[in-house]
Amino acid sequence: MDGYFLDKQDKLCSKNRAIKSKSILMSILQVFKQSWRSLLCFTVFILLQVVLITTLEVLIVET
Repeated sequence: MDGYFLDKQDKLCSKNRAIKSKSILMSILQVFKQSWRSLLCFTVFILLQVVLITTLEVLIVET
């Protein structure tokens, strides 16, 4: 009877562990979903800066 109870307890613990790791993964994904937008905006901003600087340099060199 003791072995049966321990086996059930172990299964419950492993199930809880799986749920906990899944929730951690989901929270990481949630943070990533929120941050990838800002990362995208930042990347676009940097690209715009680079394009602006290169066009200004080209204009300065040509004149």
